[in-house]
Amino acid sequence: MDGKKEQEKSVLVAFADEQARLLGYLSKEVRSRDSAEELVQEAWIKVARNAKEASAAPKPYIWRIAKTLIIDHFRSEKRCLNQYEISEIFDTATQITAEDIVSARDDLRALERAIAELPKRRKEIFSA
Repeated sequence: MDGKKEQEKSVLVAFADEQARLLGYLSKEVRSRDSAEELVQEAWIKVARNAKEASAAPKPYIWRIAKTLIIDHFRSEKRCLNQYEISEIFDTATQITAEDIVSARDDLRALERAIAELPKRRKEIFSA
């Protein structure tokens, strides 16, 4: 067997040895078995693509990839709204009535009058 095939095999064996622990760890970290399974697949792809680099120390390399994927997972999750948040946005938008708008405008006018009555220095501080 040539060197490249041996490297790939050593990485494959290391990944197989770590797969169950990796899945458990990722499941705990991302709190979703489905997401963890996807991350394990992504980890395998990244490790397999870099078998030469990974073959020097496959297990630490696998875990470093996994930890990086967790960070990426949470970064992308922060950018996405969940179904509940989306529903809240649409529900709130459809529940605003003309009466709500008039009331908010009245509140704004009352606030403007209160600010106008403040002493000059307080008004400056409040407006800063």
